[in-house]
Amino acid sequence: MIIFALFEPICAQPTDTLRLKYINFTIYRFGGSFLKGNEKLTFRDLEKEFSNSELGLISYEQAVKYRRVNKILSGLSVISNLAMLSIIANRGNRNIAFGLATLQFGFILTARKYQSLSNRSLDRALWQRNMDVLYPGPQ
Repeated sequence: MIIFALFEPICAQPTDTLRLKYINFTIYRFGGSFLKGNEKLTFRDLEKEFSNSELGLISYEQAVKYRRVNKILSGLSVISNLAMLSIIANRGNRNIAFGLATLQFGFILTARKYQSLSNRSLDRALWQRNMDVLYPGPQ
């Protein structure tokens, strides 16, 4: 019994604070939404989660900018597609229709690039935020 009493302080405890922080306070991507413990968050809900992480907030804001550009380019792609279909339906100038199709293709490729940049920035922001939650620096 005395031997067990000597080793009791160094044994792992079932309510380890790091484990509880990991389970309840870290954020993970789950499709188009995000999970924090048992809570489901949207992209807009994430901004208030970066109050403890300055570097994470900077990356998150960059992801928001990239996402905004992605949405604008996607909208322009849809508009150019509708214009192209309108020209074809009215038997208009096919050269303009092909030009709009090329423009739409360029919008799609550029939008995908910005979507990729947004996802990378968001992943970096979540990683930094999770690290700051798990291992807070001196305050």
